[in-house]
Amino acid sequence: FHHLPTRELSTIVCNVCEVTWSQILSNSRKADFTIARQLYCYFACTIQKKSLKTIGRLLNRDHATIIHSRDKIIDMLENKDELYLTPFNEIEKQIEDIMTKSL
Repeated sequence: FHHLPTRELSTIVCNVCEVTWSQILSNSRKADFTIARQLYCYFACTIQKKSLKTIGRLLNRDHATIIHSRDKIIDMLENKDELYLTPFNEIEKQIEDIMTKSL
């Protein structure tokens, strides 16, 4: 799974969450942007196995923010929060589709 290109992951997250990459990179705390940013962090950590520092550099954030984002997604999944669960499942499905096609 870790061979999913960065651009591919960012495109999937942006499309599913209906935001632009610029909005993910922005300092806005608008829920749509924040959720997309947190989902990107989670998948970059878990699927792409990128380091916290690398993800932080990519998003112009420090590693502590990346840890918080990843952990926030884990918490929301455990709590079955629909706001996160719906886009999470769709992103996961699209990643799996891409990865199975590349086998």
